[in-house]
Amino acid sequence: MPYRLFALVAAVVAVVTSIASPARADRIMDEHFEEYPWSADADNAPWSDVRSADLANSSLGPGFLESGLSVTIPAGEQRGVGPFYGFKGEGPLEAWFRYYVWLERWRPTYSGKLPGLSGVYGSSAKGCIPPEQGNPGWSARLYWLPPGVDGVGVGETAIGSYVYHLDQPTECGNALAWNPGELERQRWHCIQGHVRMNTLGQSNGVLEGWIDGVKAFRRADLRFRLEGQKSVRIKQFWLDVFFGGPSATPNKLVLRLDEIAVSKDGRPGCIDPFTDDNTSTHEGDLTELHARGFIEGCSRRLACPDDNLTRAEMAVLLVRVLSLPKTDTNHFRDDNDHWAEPYIDRLAASGITMGCDRRLFCPEDPVTRAELATFLDRAYDPPGTSQDFFGDDDDHWARNGINRLAAAGVINGCTATAFCPEATITRGQTAALLARAVRWAEGLTDDVVVSTTLSESERDALTAGDHD
Repeated sequence: MPYRLFALVAAVVAVVTSIASPARADRIMDEHFEEYPWSADADNAPWSDVRSADLANSSLGPGFLESGLSVTIPAGEQRGVGPFYGFKGEGPLEAWFRYYVWLERWRPTYSGKLPGLSGVYGSSAKGCIPPEQGNPGWSARLYWLPPGVDGVGVGETAIGSYVYHLDQPTECGNALAWNPGELERQRWHCIQGHVRMNTLGQSNGVLEGWIDGVKAFRRADLRFRLEGQKSVRIKQFWLDVFFGGPSATPNKLVLRLDEIAVSKDGRPGCIDPFTDDNTSTHEGDLTELHARGFIEGCSRRLACPDDNLTRAEMAVLLVRVLSLPKTDTNHFRDDNDHWAEPYIDRLAASGITMGCDRRLFCPEDPVTRAELATFLDRAYDPPGTSQDFFGDDDDHWARNGINRLAAAGVINGCTATAFCPEATITRGQTAALLARAVRWAEGLTDDVVVSTTLSESERDALTAGDHD
């Protein structure tokens, strides 16, 4: 099943708690992309093989935390980026990595490569040159398949490990599917992996993968090196974003990467974006809203879950969740020069808000439960109902919308029989209601699967082709 928005909130909280709080592992790489990592003129160490395409196709953009690396594969080209981050010394025999990926402008027509660990020493383990006795090497990048291929929905992208190893069935890399192994567009996903080199000459090398803390892949029978190849180890993190394959992308592709970490002493955890919601019942919803790019918090790494939500903040949330278009119309006279004015005008242009009074929006007023219900009712237009769910809103102006949302399972009362329409609502409570609203909207259409699961040989054929 795909990673459905806001599903199993309790499980999300448990995963975040378990993987984000251990003591810091011994990192051999930490790249946060708070500064641009390469230059055309300066020494790029520890990065190597930085090419002109890498400089042209990458820039700083919005990240999982603060800034990240935005990577473009222009139409008619194949390379987005492809530098190696080299580890000091001989390199470890075992390492774990983590990075975040956001598929932004993403409709690839063919397969391609994503970052992973490697031990590239010469010409092998890339470019459809398999490793052998006189030409050692290995690599374990990730691959993507076109959306809708390999048993996933049309809006999802299947991924897996693209591995050069001594027993690969073809000259090009071996594509090993992850399960569950699908990524959604417009969402931050936490990717984690693990490589342990095989005992010399034996088939016991380990390769593992996780998506958002969920185990997706494990093999423990791989050969990365032969007897006598003691120096073949984990040498690099290969920051590879590449299209194909045999040909260039016909359309522009854009993704973002952030928070790369490599450790030799345990798996770097997925990151809890907010530090002040760990005891909140709404932590899972807040974390997922952040992963979707809907909320950035009230301050750096803070969600302020118990603060009242303002009308301006509500406007920003709904514009992001609904992807409402821009407008040049100035709808209200009390939000001029307000930080949220562009969002407020977009919300008004969509018909979701009419303001608090004639040509007034009251951006700093707290949102009441009735107002939030009205916003969501207009935004999602749930079907009508004759059922009356609550006993304290019978003569209230928002009663019909409240009942429609309650019938859809989007909104609950403040008690079993009351809605408390004039009570204010907090940022954490709003996250929970938005979670249910989007989940309800997604449930209106079934996922479409356009292919059966590929065999390993079919997957290898689709991912065949490489670069150096």
